[in-house]
Amino acid sequence: MELVKGIQLEHWNEHEHEWLAIYPLQPTDFEKQHGIWPLRIGANIAKPHYHIGPRVTHNYYLLCVLEGTGTFIQQKKQYHLQPNDIFCLFPQVIHEYYCDPQQPIKKLILAFDGKQALATLARLGLTPEHPHMPNRVVDRTISAFLNLIHQHQQALARLHGMYAIFQSLELPTPLVL
Repeated sequence: MELVKGIQLEHWNEHEHEWLAIYPLQPTDFEKQHGIWPLRIGANIAKPHYHIGPRVTHNYYLLCVLEGTGTFIQQKKQYHLQPNDIFCLFPQVIHEYYCDPQQPIKKLILAFDGKQALATLARLGLTPEHPHMPNRVVDRTISAFLNLIHQHQQALARLHGMYAIFQSLELPTPLVL
């Protein structure tokens, strides 16, 4: 199934609200010795009636919108989602999001955890108070996601791939927590 122009992923699973290609990553003890480690990588293609939440997650999720439009709600604030936006789901924070039925969303997904997660997200401009950044996804971001999806079998490759995603999204002047 085609994610975006010319980019195909294998192993899509159909669910009620979406098509999902998720690759679970089993972090090793070595990875958990670092300040942050990946848990899942993948992508989804929303169906027109796509609606998630309200709910909470137990981990951090970085979501990159590739196509489509929608609405993201967190801490009673609404954010309009458009192509190339990033947004983050923070652990134990109620969130909800849905797509415009006329323009269903396609997005990349990275789930991760670790004591350095908040500081790393701040370097991207994302905090629990500001969980959305418009127009941040670049070609390098998509390439980094695809590399991690295709090379997710070894611990060092997973860590390198995750940091490559973060590096592609880092602000010129990161936020300091």
